[in-house]
Amino acid sequence: MKGYCDECTQRVQGGAICAACDGLCVPTSQYGQKQETASQRDRSMVEDLGLIAVYPFRDPLGFALLALFTWVFGYFAAFLGQGVLMLYTFHALTRVSNGDLKSFMPDVTDPVELMQPARLAFAAFVISTGPLIAVTLLVPGAALDGIFGGNAQPAVAHAAQQPAPVEDAEPQPAEPPADDEGGQPAADEEDEPGEAGTGARSWDPEEPKFGAGAVALLALTLMWKLAYTPVALTVAALSRSFLSTLNPVIGIGTIGRMGATYWHAMVIYTVLALAQWTIGYGLDRIPIAGALVRSFTDAYLSLAIACTLGLAVFKKAAALGWD
Repeated sequence: MKGYCDECTQRVQGGAICAACDGLCVPTSQYGQKQETASQRDRSMVEDLGLIAVYPFRDPLGFALLALFTWVFGYFAAFLGQGVLMLYTFHALTRVSNGDLKSFMPDVTDPVELMQPARLAFAAFVISTGPLIAVTLLVPGAALDGIFGGNAQPAVAHAAQQPAPVEDAEPQPAEPPADDEGGQPAADEEDEPGEAGTGARSWDPEEPKFGAGAVALLALTLMWKLAYTPVALTVAALSRSFLSTLNPVIGIGTIGRMGATYWHAMVIYTVLALAQWTIGYGLDRIPIAGALVRSFTDAYLSLAIACTLGLAVFKKAAALGWD
């Protein structure tokens, strides 16, 4: 590559002509940006882990507002808080896909710019999480606590639910136990657990609370949500089409075109998603303050997920026709 100053170039209709090849010259700033973009796309997902970790703090005000919005909306209904997270995640993914790592705040003053991404984010939510919600609502005995330890209950609590024995108004005198061979009274036999008249029924920890078929179906839809959410968001950002986002055939084709880059992003996404669920599960046990802290952790991990998927699209822009 050779560089020429303005005096050494021949201009034709406002364009600079290269003296060596008679082609159009590229401005230095534009050439440098092109080289930097190519370098960023050549980096592996592992090399960009540091970038993913600090991305939510690129816009501190936007990060704080996202956390507070999630907390406020989630106070009224959990699905509203999740909807806000999904909308911000989609916005961030789209901007990172274009190489913009500066801000992820949607333009709330423009209803058109806000509603179109909201529709696409909703479509991604329906195709990825819709089957899980449908199974939970329509299949008898299917509930998330059936997978995450919902069967475990203390035996004492179970026994406390049993009705207390009714004492006779006139107790009958007990007969003395029969003597054994040594002439001593026989020891009282202990009541078998769950025997009638004891007032408590034995609790079998292995007793199934949910049907095996319902739990299997629930686990399958939960795995689908975990595996297909990144594909759905990626297709929504690429196609900008509600129907295309709902089409799993397009999603599977997108995975094939992205190749190994998608699977690297999928591993990072899975770690972040499991961390988000684990932290949230613990914070939900803390009253009042737990919800506020969880809103910040959810905001951070959701933006990190968006950055991960956006970088994957950015790196495979040529194969996906994103350029």
